[in-house]
Amino acid sequence: MSYIKFLFIFFILTQNDCLAWSDSLVLLVKDKDQYKIGQMLEYIEDQEGNLTFDQICSPDYNDQFIKSNRDTPNFGYTRSVYWVRIQLHNISSQNTQWFLELQFPNMNEIGFYRPKPYSAEYSYNFSCDYDVFRTGTHYPFSSREVPYNHFVFKISLLPGDQQIVYLRFQSKSSMTFPMTLWTRDGFMHQSQRQLFLSGLFYGGLLLLIVYNMFLWITLRDYTYGYYVGIMFCILMVQIVYEGLAAQYFWYKTPGLNNHAFIFFWLSISIFMQMLTISFLETRTRTPRCHFIIIVFLAIWITTIVLIPFVDYQQIMSFTLKIRIVNILFFIWVNLLVWRQGYQPVRYFLTAWLFIGLSTILVAMVRMNWIPSFTLAEHGYKTGIIMTGIFLSFALADRIHMLRIEKEESQNELLKALRADQAKSHFLSTMSHELRTPLTAILGYAQLLKQKTDSGSVEFTGLDTIEQSGSHLVKLVEELLDLARIENRKLKLNAKPFSLTASLNSLTNMIRLQAAQKNLIFEYKPNSELPKMVVGDETQLIRILLNLLGNAVKFTNQGHVTFKVIPVMENDSQEFDSADELNQLSNSIFNDVYDLENKPSDSLSNDVYKNVYKMDAKRRHLHFSVEDSGCGIPEEQLEQIFTPFVQLESNKYDSKGVGLGLTISRELLRLMGADLKVKSIVGSGSTFEFTLVLPEITSELPISQNYGNDKYSIDETAKEKIGNKSIADFVLPSSETLRNLSHLAEIRAFTELERELICLKSQDKQYANLVEHLLLLLEEFQFDKIGRELNKFQTKSD
Repeated sequence: MSYIKFLFIFFILTQNDCLAWSDSLVLLVKDKDQYKIGQMLEYIEDQEGNLTFDQICSPDYNDQFIKSNRDTPNFGYTRSVYWVRIQLHNISSQNTQWFLELQFPNMNEIGFYRPKPYSAEYSYNFSCDYDVFRTGTHYPFSSREVPYNHFVFKISLLPGDQQIVYLRFQSKSSMTFPMTLWTRDGFMHQSQRQLFLSGLFYGGLLLLIVYNMFLWITLRDYTYGYYVGIMFCILMVQIVYEGLAAQYFWYKTPGLNNHAFIFFWLSISIFMQMLTISFLETRTRTPRCHFIIIVFLAIWITTIVLIPFVDYQQIMSFTLKIRIVNILFFIWVNLLVWRQGYQPVRYFLTAWLFIGLSTILVAMVRMNWIPSFTLAEHGYKTGIIMTGIFLSFALADRIHMLRIEKEESQNELLKALRADQAKSHFLSTMSHELRTPLTAILGYAQLLKQKTDSGSVEFTGLDTIEQSGSHLVKLVEELLDLARIENRKLKLNAKPFSLTASLNSLTNMIRLQAAQKNLIFEYKPNSELPKMVVGDETQLIRILLNLLGNAVKFTNQGHVTFKVIPVMENDSQEFDSADELNQLSNSIFNDVYDLENKPSDSLSNDVYKNVYKMDAKRRHLHFSVEDSGCGIPEEQLEQIFTPFVQLESNKYDSKGVGLGLTISRELLRLMGADLKVKSIVGSGSTFEFTLVLPEITSELPISQNYGNDKYSIDETAKEKIGNKSIADFVLPSSETLRNLSHLAEIRAFTELERELICLKSQDKQYANLVEHLLLLLEEFQFDKIGRELNKFQTKSD
């Protein structure tokens, strides 16, 4: 009787325990392969992390376990330790081995407590006779009981048995533990299905990466490089997040998991900024948004540098919030650019919407702002693939648009080239057609002036005709030079010349013009200026005449200041060989000085050979022309260099067609310099440029028969000519003499030589005069030529 009472009491106590378990008891039944454990587990939060397993499994803590009410328990980023209790009852008559899978592969430390064999039937009495398995991302992969990218634990449970298992979770990642209990067959089928889906996902990512990498290498477009960077980093983040990196890459170095994840996670953001800047051209389309993107880029780069020094949990918590703000800002920028009419942005915006929604949902789940659900946990993979596809569409659409724009621009350029060629041909033809009648007009005007009294009305009219004709000739020459420059047919003629003498003659002429307008002209020759240099003297003087002439023309009162300042000696470079000087000449003038093939109107090759034999050094000379005139508005500074453009002004009578500054700037660019202007309205303007010229530091040898290919004078002829007086020469017209005198004043060696030879060819009676002047020219005696011509002009008058 007493035995029956004992069995009855034991039965009652056992039923009470079962009733206590009923809410969280997992009943394992027949024909069911999987069980979601989320809402049937119980947990305790250990904020200090001091509880031991003996305490947890003791009856004192039995009532402190809290039953979960979520399919996926999630507590965000926390430093607390969580203990989980799962109560199992196998009422199936077949399955005896089960697999408990933790589907969050980034848990740092896991302790799995399983009853030892043959003690399961006593586990409901809270016995602490358990086996412990420790694993996690902080442990080598070999610590896992089942070699799988997720954490899987084996549970043996005989039919009718009950069992309690415990798990201890501690992690710097999000504290989330989605768990599923599988039968053996169910786990095998699930792992195969998961392997197939992962293969599709990673295969799709790799396909997008390889295809766009090929386009990057082929097109050499960095935008594709940024896209490849984003997709590669996403690929690596997924490999780390799903535990594949710990399984296949660094299975012996568990500490890399967190660092690798955060590194690639932040790298995605860096490449996102670069892709947006490049694709949307934010620097020009939205400058303010571009600045904000640069700020985001600086934040991401700074964060990635701080990875070794800042706690992983703090970085992740911070970057998740910044990532949400960053993506929302990207969406807004895309909408802004779309409103501007940039069509490829429609695909770009769609891509950001996919990745934005996926990232925001995952971030909110990880921070425990919203409960975990299937779309957030698994739908992001679809978002990643769609993002990659639409970004690829956006890049392809951009390339298509750029190709269309390129074709249109090429067509426009072709039309412009044809128009320029037609214009140049027209200008060249018209210039040549105008030259012949102009030469006749000027010739007859000069001839008639010689036979007309200087004070008569006819003489004044003929002088006006001559001046107007000369102005028209100058205009025609400018048009021809502009056509040559535009067609890259203008060559500079390099020769040695006296820089100081040329500048003195030029400034004397400008000083007279300034005095006529009661202006103060200031020019003080610098003692450090090189005396002899190699360059195109004619074009340099032409440039300075344009600048100084404009300064005088547009200044009614005040001053015009001309300065030529050499650079300091330590900025000059010495040359010891002819090869170095030759190489320098080519580099200075951008190969426009044809020293190898002598132009028909330049110095002979013998002279160039002599120049190469001289000691030379490179000199930087800064030219500036400053005036106190009306000034130029800032918005019109570039317009003054446009051909045929003149600024509107009622104060000044501007003669010309607006080619002087255009030609001057283009000539300086041919010389390797550039013309710059600074101006203040009402205060004046300053035009300046810096020119590099080789300086000749020794005397020019005269014994090389200069010009023997063009015109030579033997020694006997020199003696005869040298003994002649003014009475022995037949003089041309005073206008011709004035023209020759002007060329001598500006040191225009080539032009003066050409004019003299032309004068002799026109009439043999001028031969003695021409030979006399050529003799002086051969010795570079420009001042003496000028004095002689002034005497001749006085006699002619």
